[in-house]
Amino acid sequence: MRVALFLLHIAVLTTLFGLTPSGYAYRLGREAGALLIFTCLALWTLLRFATTRRGIVLFVALALVQVGFFGFAVFSYRSEDAALRPIWDEVAQKQKDWQAQMSQYDMQPLFEMCSGERPLSHDELLGLQERARAAQSKVSEIESESTRWAGEMESKIAKVSPASARDFRRGLEDGKRESDEIFQLSRKIYSEDEQLLGFLLAREGHYRMVKNQGLVFRSDADVTSFNDKMQGIEQLQNQLKAEMQKARELLQGTSPAH
Repeated sequence: MRVALFLLHIAVLTTLFGLTPSGYAYRLGREAGALLIFTCLALWTLLRFATTRRGIVLFVALALVQVGFFGFAVFSYRSEDAALRPIWDEVAQKQKDWQAQMSQYDMQPLFEMCSGERPLSHDELLGLQERARAAQSKVSEIESESTRWAGEMESKIAKVSPASARDFRRGLEDGKRESDEIFQLSRKIYSEDEQLLGFLLAREGHYRMVKNQGLVFRSDADVTSFNDKMQGIEQLQNQLKAEMQKARELLQGTSPAH
């Protein structure tokens, strides 16, 4: 009888916690983990030494209270998760919108020319130079917008769950260094792109494009300058990729819904 009650108790708790929304397990452990461990140990000790019907009834009654308490917590999390999910979806959509905006400033044609994949006319080089210049302003615009928008999202989340709003704020603060670095690196990359284009425009007539090989310059000085600029851009791009990876890892812990 006692073994059956013990197994049933574990089965009920396991089923109950299996209903916890994805991402809320850590919060449940933080807020009620110690209480869960204490009450389980106390109940199992009571069951172990329950030798009378009265002891068994007491165990069942207390177990029902425990299950009811944690059941209320789990279903509160489920209700909160349902209310917050549209907000988290809005967060994800906003990030996609920003990515779509920046995709308009694609500099791939420049590097296709530098690698010998396609020629670019003087007018195309000028257009890309203007695009790189505009991209720097756009990065700063998105940076300012993201700060305002984050405050608005925190307010929305706080109306549903102050605890989730605190987690959201903590995630933003933890990732602030990476976020600032991403914006700074993005501006630097576009600035370096602009300078590379200025160099190519200034040296027109002093190099030629060899298909699938790249640009061939007449002077060693130009070769050195070109290679230095390309290597600088590549280093910045690698740094940006690393910072974006760190930011993604931090964001995984920002939203209980993800």
